[in-house]
Amino acid sequence: MKPMKKNLLVLISALCLAGALPAQDEKKVKCKDIKASIIKGDVNGLTTESSMADVKKALPCFTGEGEEGGTANCGGGVFYRENEIYFYTSKDYIEIRSGFLGKLDTPLFGRDIRQANDYFTKPVKTEEKSSGTYHYYKQKYGTLIIRTNDDAVDLVQLWKSKWDEVVLCE
Repeated sequence: MKPMKKNLLVLISALCLAGALPAQDEKKVKCKDIKASIIKGDVNGLTTESSMADVKKALPCFTGEGEEGGTANCGGGVFYRENEIYFYTSKDYIEIRSGFLGKLDTPLFGRDIRQANDYFTKPVKTEEKSSGTYHYYKQKYGTLIIRTNDDAVDLVQLWKSKWDEVVLCE
């Protein structure tokens, strides 16, 4: 075989093989460090009022999403199961769960609710549910909700709504 034809055959074979390889999985895009501020009510500058598009653009490593306005997933949003953070954009709140892999400006998980009260004073409302005890705190951005189980903090929610307007999703 002539060298020119051989080179052409190698090139065509390489292109065919490249087309058969799977494309890079978009779900494996790494997020930059996730930093949540319970005091400011934001995550990497995203607030409770950020749109789905803004959340996905700022943190492209999401593992799921739900259609806004739907009945599933508390009205929809953008979810980061591997990082234990959930943006419920339809209801304008952010949920951070125990096991959160980012950085919190206020170390709460696993701590007693009295330690949370050292940061945020007394809650304006406390509510018992089957999933735990919810403690509501007034904040500049709206409402901070801290859930406890066995007296230890295991969930934090940042809400746009005022404390007396929050409707929990369970």
